[in-house]
Amino acid sequence: MARSKPNVPLMTLFFVLFVTSVGFGLVIPILPLIAREFGASAGMLGLMTASYSAVQFLFAPVWGQVSDRTGRKKVLLLGITGLALSFFFMGLARSFWMLFAARVLGGFLSSAAIPTAQAMAAELSDDDNRAKAMGLMGAALGAGFIFGPLISGVLIPLGFSVPFFTGGAMGLATVALSVRVLQEPPRRSAPDAGAAGARVAARASALSRLRLALSGPGKPYYLLAFFIMFSQGSHMTSLAYLLTDRFGASPSQVSMAFAVTGVVAALFQGAAIGPITARLGEFPTLLAGLALGAAAYVGLAASPALVLAVACVALTSVSMAVTRPPATSLLSKVTELPQGITMGVQSSFDSLGRVIGPLWAGYAYDLFPNLPFLTSALTLAGAWLYMRAQGAALKSAETAQP
Repeated sequence: MARSKPNVPLMTLFFVLFVTSVGFGLVIPILPLIAREFGASAGMLGLMTASYSAVQFLFAPVWGQVSDRTGRKKVLLLGITGLALSFFFMGLARSFWMLFAARVLGGFLSSAAIPTAQAMAAELSDDDNRAKAMGLMGAALGAGFIFGPLISGVLIPLGFSVPFFTGGAMGLATVALSVRVLQEPPRRSAPDAGAAGARVAARASALSRLRLALSGPGKPYYLLAFFIMFSQGSHMTSLAYLLTDRFGASPSQVSMAFAVTGVVAALFQGAAIGPITARLGEFPTLLAGLALGAAAYVGLAASPALVLAVACVALTSVSMAVTRPPATSLLSKVTELPQGITMGVQSSFDSLGRVIGPLWAGYAYDLFPNLPFLTSALTLAGAWLYMRAQGAALKSAETAQP
């Protein structure tokens, strides 16, 4: 019985990261509709969407260092409390710039929760179970991103403010649970690292880590992470506008489109990806997912009816569900860097995609409503050609070995 107690803090940290990730997905169906009510253009919406990921990208390493100096629990509680308050501020916003400020605040403070929760999970686990604990934290982030739009889609018919207030309530519940359950973990010293090495690691910038990663065999998979998130960020920013402008979709219908997306992604990631990769292999599954995504975005741009557009959106979710897991698995196998750094760099490329994709989509939609979806199709088609070439090069190298 005593052996099960450490799982309680880990599951609390799982819930912290789930709620934090939900914070990104929860507002996706709502922001375009509210921004338009406030008179904002698609370009302004793209700027707001990108700002959330940009702030997370810039400040997550800073908050990690603050938690090293002042303690994990205090920084974690600050992050999730601030995230909860940002939800309430968004629900109460009465202008676009109030909404913008609240969204940036949420990105700034949620970036304190993510690295701190991951560090606590590592420090609460022994050497044998640390990889499993970090996998659990990654699953929390992935699940939150899937279920955020789903939760929002169900709640939008009750009013635009309801999903925001629900997110705030979830955040405050997480704060209360963390205060009660979590204890400051014992700090682990870095193994086999002297003081000089630790100082060098502390000064390492995100840019220098990106350069190191791109010089190794994991480069194709880091670039692929960017391509995937660029495409997804583009279409998530523009989809509500497209459904409303082309098909006259109501807020309830828009929410149902996002709900379908969340359900399909959850089903495929939970039940189908294992059998598919077992049958086809990881690399062929990855290529098939990219091809499906490119075709789905073309179909979305060309859809003459709402039901066909929603079907194409569902196919983009299938593409994401069958592309990302094998890509991450293959990256973990080829990397020459420690797994923690590898996944951190991949997360950085994810963030860059979520910054640049919405910025481009907001500008492109104002030019031509189909443009964000067509560029997403071209991006995934280009990624398919690039990864196919990488696979052929790897096979040639293996054949040439004596």
